Amino acid sequence: MREKIFILILTAMLLILLISCSSNENQYAGKYITFNYPNDWEFKVNESINGSHILFENEGELDFNIDLRIIKNIGNEEEIVERLERELNEGYQNAQKMESIKVISYENTTIDGGKAKKLVLEIQQVDSTIEQLYYLLKEDLVIYDEINVFLDEYGDTKDFISKIKNDPQKLEKLKMLLLQLEVKGIEEQRAKMVADSFIDNIYHFSKEGNDNLLKLKNILSIKENFRLNIYIQGKIEDYEESKESIQKIIDSIKFNL
Repeated sequence: MREKIFILILTAMLLILLISCSSNENQYAGKYITFNYPNDWEFKVNESINGSHILFENEGELDFNIDLRIIKNIGNEEEIVERLERELNEGYQNAQKMESIKVISYENTTIDGGKAKKLVLEIQQVDSTIEQLYYLLKEDLVIYDEINVFLDEYGDTKDFISKIKNDPQKLEKLKMLLLQLEVKGIEEQRAKMVADSFIDNIYHFSKEGNDNLLKLKNILSIKENFRLNIYIQGKIEDYEESKESIQKIIDSIKFNL
């Protein structure tokens, strides 16, 4: 009799445990993709005949997107690998050249059995914005003498980052220079607007003390006629806090072929 009671109690405890465990996750089953997610997470889904875009909303300042597109003429396995390499390799090569970005990993992986490529970076927020400003001036606006003379004051990228970051007057001088600069072509006008935006962001980050270290993860996957792009970026503390839950979502992804 005691053994039967013990078995009944044990069975009840197991059922309670199973129920409590299962209640921690929900499942999203869309037209093209299925995945599990924590039941206290929220997201928006935009579905069309071309695929799905999923934006997770409640992870602080963490930017977490899943974008699935339907594509044609996929090709064989070798062509799939080549396409993944080509699409993500540009970001990898650019990151390697940047003083403000550290490549953590660049490797092969899989999503639901499909070929995938993963790139993980650490980005110094203020330094990265200043460095992007430097390359924009050097590549798109250096044809103007005023910009050329301004850049001549700096030895290299690292010197530009250090001096602009630590001397607000140099940034103010550049802002006034751009204000007075008369540009003609559409591309130069666009570059000038982007440069102004970079300067405003640098001011904002410096004023707020937001010299954050960011973590970025980008995964590209192709399976049959689906192309999946997973993008995650945020402050490293937000990223680390959510990375296990995010990885569970990624591991649970199934394509609805």
